[in-house]
Amino acid sequence: MEWPAQLLMAVTYDHAGWIGLSALGGATVVLTWGLLAWCLGRYYWSAWLAMAVATLCIWFASIHFVMRPHLLAMPVLVVWAAEIVRATLRMLSRTNSKQRRFNSSSVYPL
Repeated sequence: MEWPAQLLMAVTYDHAGWIGLSALGGATVVLTWGLLAWCLGRYYWSAWLAMAVATLCIWFASIHFVMRPHLLAMPVLVVWAAEIVRATLRMLSRTNSKQRRFNSSSVYPL
């Protein structure tokens, strides 16, 4: 993922200079915040709580937001982590429902 980010940054710098790189970095941070708030609001919490938690997370992570290639991977990282958590929760809910069915149909109650 690093070389496409470097290529995008080089093209942005050639066309818009440092202002373009600053705008690209800012847009990436805003996209990361928006995706984090959306994922939290959709799957876990209410919209206001999701925005507050996402804002707090972005504030704590702000020291890492320098215009380097890894910054462009942050939105991908947020979506990837949200999908892993969602898949894990779905797997656990299926496992729990199978265990409940097995326990309810057992001959020897506990």
